Amino acid sequence: MLSNSFRHFQSHRWQLKNYWRAGVALALSLLLHALVLSELDWHWPVFTQEPSLLQAELVTPPSPQPKSEKHAKPLQPEKPAQTARTVNPDPPPLVTAPSEPAPEAQPQQEAVTEHAPITDESPEDTGSQQPIVAEDAAAEPAMEAPSAPHFVSMDYDLSRGGDSGSIGITRVSYEEKEDGSYRLRSVTEAKGLASLFFTSKLIQTSNGMVTKHGLQPVHFAYEFGSNTEKYQYADFDWQAGRLTMHTSKGDKTVLLPTGTQDLLSFMYQYMFTPPLQQMVLSVTNGKKLSQYGYSFEGEATLSTKLGNLQTVHIVKSSGEGEEKTELWLATEYHYLPVKISKREKDGKQYEQIVTRISVE
Repeated sequence: MLSNSFRHFQSHRWQLKNYWRAGVALALSLLLHALVLSELDWHWPVFTQEPSLLQAELVTPPSPQPKSEKHAKPLQPEKPAQTARTVNPDPPPLVTAPSEPAPEAQPQQEAVTEHAPITDESPEDTGSQQPIVAEDAAAEPAMEAPSAPHFVSMDYDLSRGGDSGSIGITRVSYEEKEDGSYRLRSVTEAKGLASLFFTSKLIQTSNGMVTKHGLQPVHFAYEFGSNTEKYQYADFDWQAGRLTMHTSKGDKTVLLPTGTQDLLSFMYQYMFTPPLQQMVLSVTNGKKLSQYGYSFEGEATLSTKLGNLQTVHIVKSSGEGEEKTELWLATEYHYLPVKISKREKDGKQYEQIVTRISVE
């Protein structure tokens, strides 16, 4: 009976194994059909890893192609070699030796041109600029001594205080002769009712030479009326450097400063030396030698019988009492004085305003 049971158990076990195998086969068959019929791209993991390893081993020999970090490490020692080439310590001795053969020196000279101030070519460049500077320097005297006219004739109205009306007239004439000498003359006389009280004329003359610096007086005369006691003269000895002044009280000789002008010439010296270039002058009136310092008061539009004139306004500041001299220099007429204002020590003030200008 036990033997029958054992046999029955063995047969039942064998059937179960067959059922299990059949089930596994059926499951595998269904799985394969499902994979074939589906559109999924699926690979066994075992096969994907093996070819990648084989490809990595095959690619490793050519080092330049891959860009992975594993191949970047052996390339690192080559970088300092490249930087060492860019430093190139050899050129300095080659730069200091220009006597090498021409074919090898040509590329080196091209590299040296970046440091032109160090090479021998820089003095040539600066030397080429020196004539340009010399030309500019040569042009400066033309600016200091502009094309001054050879002949000037001007008339002024004379008034006292500017509000009293015209009491006189002043005529000024300037002429430069062919020998380079000049003659400057100013004559002031009263007119109208004032002529009944002032019959005398004030005559001032300045004679000298025209130089590259402008007027250089040789003799100055100040004459008022017929009273010779009021006459004043000045003689300029430029070679000896002495100025001699003559008055009724006697003669006086002093040292002659460079560029000294007389009482008349200094107002017309600006034809040659524009204002603001020489604002301090030594001036003599035949009686004494004074130093006049002028200050720039600005530009002004002056209303005259000739119309509106653009002027440069300068004021004398000698510091002697309350004397004051102001000049308005016309920029359109060679900086000629078109208005002159003087205030004397006694407080009297006189003004001259231009009414006519003739320039040649």
